[in-house]
Amino acid sequence: MGGNRMRWAQCARLWAGLAVLGVMVGGGREARAALTGLTITGTGGTVTGTDPSVFYTFDVELAAGFTMAPGDSFQINGLLGASPLNFPRTNPSLPSPGSVSFQPSPFNNAIISVTSSQVVDSERVYTSSVQWVNPTTLAGGQPGVTFSGGTNGLDLTNGGANPFAIFTVDIPAAAIPPSLTLTYSAVLDGGRFIQPVGSAGPIVIDFFAVPEPSTLVFLVSAVAVVPAAILWKRRRRRGAPVAE
Repeated sequence: MGGNRMRWAQCARLWAGLAVLGVMVGGGREARAALTGLTITGTGGTVTGTDPSVFYTFDVELAAGFTMAPGDSFQINGLLGASPLNFPRTNPSLPSPGSVSFQPSPFNNAIISVTSSQVVDSERVYTSSVQWVNPTTLAGGQPGVTFSGGTNGLDLTNGGANPFAIFTVDIPAAAIPPSLTLTYSAVLDGGRFIQPVGSAGPIVIDFFAVPEPSTLVFLVSAVAVVPAAILWKRRRRRGAPVAE
């Protein structure tokens, strides 16, 4: 129980800085394709430790002439490490606390659906699809909001400042590849337009490592976590010494 609370606290501290990851992180490879509905780009990394956790952030752009009405949605497939609440890990009596999602308002928490699993170092690691739905009803019973691509398109994440994001539970380091290819689909225009898997993308995630908060000595301000992590990454790239 205490370990889970610590993980949630670490996740929260990281998120405060990672909310601007799409703007700040340079050098990552992103897949972007011209299409007539929705374009999604992504970045991902690992929070280092004995068993790292994985995070993904996504920038989502609605194309000109399209809308995302209440009830419309998009789905991203192939997220390694993502799992719903209470899925078993090493033992059915040891359920997973599940992955955490973040999303811009008014989108609901992600719907996470397991699509496959593997056993790595005696631990079960899940791969899942993640779906975000534009809610039909907002807090207080207000009707949902329709987003319009207008004539120039619309970035649903405010230029990456408020990305859609997933943080996974800890998984064995041996399960994490250097890169991962994700696919996505979307339902737009009040359900009248279906963008199938493979019509855009894919999203290529090149994982980079971020030290866990406990190793970022004296970084008590959550806002400082990502700038320090980005500096750490750049110093590693240049071959400069990095304090562990």
